Amino acid sequence: MHDFDGTAVAPSPSALPLQTKRGVADNNRINLREDAGVHDRRAGWRVCVLVLVAVFGAGAAGAEKIFTYRDDSGGLLFTDRAEQRGGELVGIEQVEPAGPKNRVDIRRLGADDDFRLEAFNEYHGPVEIRIELKEGTNVASSCAFPCSIVLKPRERRELFRMWLADRRLGGSYSYTTSIHLGDPQAAHADRTLYALPIAPADVGQAVISQGFNSTRTHGDVQSRYAIDIPAPEGIPVRAARAGTVMDVASDFFRAGSTDRFKDRANFVRIVHDDGTMALYAHLQLESVRVRPGERVAVGQVLAGAGNTGYSGGPHLHFAVQKNFGGELRSVPFFLMQADGSAVVPKEGMVFR
Repeated sequence: MHDFDGTAVAPSPSALPLQTKRGVADNNRINLREDAGVHDRRAGWRVCVLVLVAVFGAGAAGAEKIFTYRDDSGGLLFTDRAEQRGGELVGIEQVEPAGPKNRVDIRRLGADDDFRLEAFNEYHGPVEIRIELKEGTNVASSCAFPCSIVLKPRERRELFRMWLADRRLGGSYSYTTSIHLGDPQAAHADRTLYALPIAPADVGQAVISQGFNSTRTHGDVQSRYAIDIPAPEGIPVRAARAGTVMDVASDFFRAGSTDRFKDRANFVRIVHDDGTMALYAHLQLESVRVRPGERVAVGQVLAGAGNTGYSGGPHLHFAVQKNFGGELRSVPFFLMQADGSAVVPKEGMVFR
């Protein structure tokens, strides 16, 4: 997996031209078909296809920059490293990630007629892997299909084994594997109060431009109980509830209202102690201040508000989400007012 650290500091970056362009397809995206191979026996071992599908609300993306240096002879050198000895830095080109990056590594190990599937959860939060057998002839497995397996943060484990039930005969199989953020056993603490993620003290007043059940841009189940708060770019986005940073994306820089932008927003995802997750989205390019695995407190600055992804202007999209057995859905929550009382967020509400 490509792991490029784009946080290195270049000399006098403010004096350098910053260009932007779209990158090539991300090799780590998971939405692939993989030929599991053919194994010949007397009766034949038919080609089997493994289909992996990632199901996310949003995904992380790796930082990409191209640094241009001029050497002593006047030639140009292009590299992804911020420090290049023996040359003058003359330009930095921001490369937009092609899309979200999957952080669950699933590998098939063993022979075609006796193999195991293993997974490593790179996220700093739980994920559910659901496996369905589409077709199977003369095969046995350690998994009672359909099966659901929850991987803890940073856990590596075997998902299942499959082998020929009768080795004197041939066989075939086909199955799907899907990945879902969160633990389906999580239970939202419904009376929990959430602080405003855009503090009135930072903007003068915080206005909710979209509340629960808005149909303008929040028509799907992941956003049914989301809220939008307009804010100038760079205004601090603060943790509404304590938790652990599960994942971040900070390297998108474009915004638009077409489908191609729906998975291209910068975000911070935080998993709470009850297993639910908070999503802070549309963040400013490279403004994220927290790292995956970091414990954050209420009110801690996470990033700057921005205008990235499926967005028509600078604002924060905030939602509390839970895995409902393979489907990521938003859940209702209460905001805490200045006097400590609870309120259901509604469109048009103003907080001072």
